[in-house]
Amino acid sequence: MNDFSPRPKLAAEFANLILHQNCSRSGALIITAPRRTGLTTFLLRDLKPILLNESLAAYVDIGGGEADILAPLFHSEHDRRSGAQLVTTILPELGSSSQPRVVIIDAWGPTFSDHNGAALVREIESARHRFGYDLRLVIAGSDPEQFKPLDTGSEAIFSDLQNIKMPPLGIEFLKDVAARIAASPANVSVDLYALAAAFELVEYRPQLLYRCIETALNSLTGQEELFDAQLLAEARACRESRINSH
Repeated sequence: MNDFSPRPKLAAEFANLILHQNCSRSGALIITAPRRTGLTTFLLRDLKPILLNESLAAYVDIGGGEADILAPLFHSEHDRRSGAQLVTTILPELGSSSQPRVVIIDAWGPTFSDHNGAALVREIESARHRFGYDLRLVIAGSDPEQFKPLDTGSEAIFSDLQNIKMPPLGIEFLKDVAARIAASPANVSVDLYALAAAFELVEYRPQLLYRCIETALNSLTGQEELFDAQLLAEARACRESRINSH
């Protein structure tokens, strides 16, 4: 199963906050969500396309060595210099476009500090003030604590940084999953309440839910009416395995 479930309404709300409410007074917004709950997919496939309707937007995975993805924002060929070098040398090339710029910094996997995330943000902020650009930052990750140095302490970069927790996938996602189960060769139906309970048991992680669904489908052997119970059993086993592994 494909783990992408479009969230256009949520993306539009975030884009409005970023572009029209200026991400609070700081010009920056933090979005957090637990790992493997779809945050990176949302940033790339929902939020960035909507931002591109009104801005020049770029996505950077600071843990993946992909600072070169910033290049389209700066009207330059892909540049594989470090994030700090890229910001200080290419930001002056932004030109005179009146469109705001948005840089999405994804720190979903590694700790922010391990990859000099604060240094990258500081360089972007310094360049913004130095060159007077209308530039906004979206900083995303799984742990709100890792972003505290950005607005607390003696070396804080922002004085008013807004932190939003992305809500988990909801009923529309579950309806889509239920429809795909019904359309599968197994030809079984699933109760939405059972599906919601299983999703909660796996802590709203789509890939874990799909794994439980696949295992439950493979375990039916002609007893389709037992699918809901089998799905919940698989979800409980998955949850217990995760708890025991920590």
